[in-house]
Amino acid sequence: MLEESSHHCQHLLTNLKNVSQHTNTWGEFTTAQMVNFTNQHLLSFKNEKQQFQCLQKKNEENCDKAIAEIAEHIGSQKAAEEKVLNGLLDQIKVDQEILVEQKLALKEEVQHGLTQVNGFLQEDLKVDVPTGI
Repeated sequence: MLEESSHHCQHLLTNLKNVSQHTNTWGEFTTAQMVNFTNQHLLSFKNEKQQFQCLQKKNEENCDKAIAEIAEHIGSQKAAEEKVLNGLLDQIKVDQEILVEQKLALKEEVQHGLTQVNGFLQEDLKVDVPTGI
């Protein structure tokens, strides 16, 4: 019985060694798969990071280009508006000069008319023959 017991123990020990060996093999395989899976994800994340960096760079370049175009458009529009405004200011100055000349001419005409009326009242009315009415 002791021999049989020893044989069972030996068989149990062999089975435990086999299970242990299979467990170690499975653990190594699983660890290798996890390392491989992790490396694949790290590589994927690295590639995505590069893609995002490229997109960000393109986006910044496009934004800079758009800003430059808008600034140029605003500059052109501002220059055009300044040209129009300066033209209007020049026209206003010309109109103002014309109005001053017209005002002086009208003032002279009014003064001449007043002088004639006063002359008529002071000289011509005195010699006017009364009509008798």
